Amino acid sequence: MNEKRNPKKTGRPRKNESEKLSEGLGFKCTEKEKEKIIKLAKQRSLSEYVRDKALSNRIKIVSKTDEKMLEKFHEIGLKINQIAKILNITKDPNEIKKFKNDLEEMIAELKEIHLAIQRN
Repeated sequence: MNEKRNPKKTGRPRKNESEKLSEGLGFKCTEKEKEKIIKLAKQRSLSEYVRDKALSNRIKIVSKTDEKMLEKFHEIGLKINQIAKILNITKDPNEIKKFKNDLEEMIAELKEIHLAIQRN
């Protein structure tokens, strides 16, 4: 029983510092989204599943420009709704001419936004 153990260690070799999973990330989701993610992870750990999905799948990135365009679309939509409401209430030809000009300006803005989207 006086056997000396081999000083050489066995087992998996140590990872390089660059391979160690030392950094954590967090994100918020709804309870239903969390349940769905956990179900999709199935046989793996949640961390492994989310890391794999984030690094291997294509992720849609919304730029600040896209957000500005969406805001502009929203503004134009609100203006169109206001025009439609007023035109339904009043049948004044002068109002119709004024709103026709407004609509032409909004159409021009929409064309500019469309061109910007096509360039991206």
